[in-house]
Amino acid sequence: MKMEFPAEPPISKEERMKILMNIKDEDIDLSDMPELTEEDFARGTRVGDRFIKVGQRNLAILNAMLNEREQAAVDTGRTAAPRG
Repeated sequence: MKMEFPAEPPISKEERMKILMNIKDEDIDLSDMPELTEEDFARGTRVGDRFIKVGQRNLAILNAMLNEREQAAVDTGRTAAPRG
């Protein structure tokens, strides 16, 4: 089986980034993307809001786990590790 290689070696990540950073907005083809409407923006949420909600949920879970461990330590007569 004969292996075929590209005529030119692939360009590096740095070279690709340099090319991408120099593309002008008007040179980007957006024809296959639908225009966003005011309704689309009204339905959307900010990305930061999502991270805040996830962070609050994770903090609640971690606090519950810590409280369970502390309660288990108290129930068995051991001292819990200090918080903070």
